[in-house]
Amino acid sequence: MGITKILLFALVALPIWSAEQVLLRTGFAIRCESHTSDGETVFLQTGSGVVSIKASEIAGFELEEVFAQPTLALAIATSEIPKAQPVLTTKELIDNAARTYGIPASFIHSVVQAESGYNVNALSPKGAIGLMQLMPSTAKSLGADPNDPKQNVEAGVRHLTDLLVRFKDDPEQLRKTLAAYNAGLGAVEKYNGVPPYQETQLYVEKILNRYNYLRK
Repeated sequence: MGITKILLFALVALPIWSAEQVLLRTGFAIRCESHTSDGETVFLQTGSGVVSIKASEIAGFELEEVFAQPTLALAIATSEIPKAQPVLTTKELIDNAARTYGIPASFIHSVVQAESGYNVNALSPKGAIGLMQLMPSTAKSLGADPNDPKQNVEAGVRHLTDLLVRFKDDPEQLRKTLAAYNAGLGAVEKYNGVPPYQETQLYVEKILNRYNYLRK
C-alpha cells in the first residue's frame, strides 16, 4: 500500500515586534513594550500598566526583537510519540527567569539560596513552597503552580520585579523589596522600612551579603 503516514501542515503567521529593556543606574532593568517622556519623567508601558521613572535614574535603553511562535495547523494520520522536552537545571530556570525580567541572576540566586537552599521540594512550616518559597495565595494571585519548579521560579521573580518597581524611587529599594518578599508589603509600609522582626532583618542582610559577594 506504500507509505500510510500523512503529514499536513501550514505556517499561519510569524509576526515580529519589539520590546525594550530599560537599564537603570542601580544595575537592574525593567522590560517594557514602549516608553514616552516629558523630559524629567519617563513613562513605561508594561504588561501590567504604566510605570513612571525619573529620567535621571535611567542609564539607557536596549531594543530587543521578539519573534512569535508560528501557528502550525497539523494533521497526522498515524500516531507518533512526541519528542521529550529538555529538562532545565535549577540554575537554567533561575537564569532564564532573571533574563526575562531584567534582574541580575546573582540577585535571584541569592534569594533562592536563602529561601530554599535550591531545594525544589522545600516546604516551610508556614506552608511556603518550592525554590522561591511561594505561599499558595501568592502563587494563585500570580497564576502559577508553586509545585512546578519552572512556574515557581518565574512567579517568584515576577513578584520580586513588582516589588522592585514599587520601591523604584526609594534609596532603600533592595532592602524594602527583600523585606516585603519575606514579611509582606503591609509590614514594610507599616514601619516604612525593614520591620523590627529578627527573622526578616537577618534574611535581608544574608541576601544582600550574598549578592554583593557574587557581584565581585
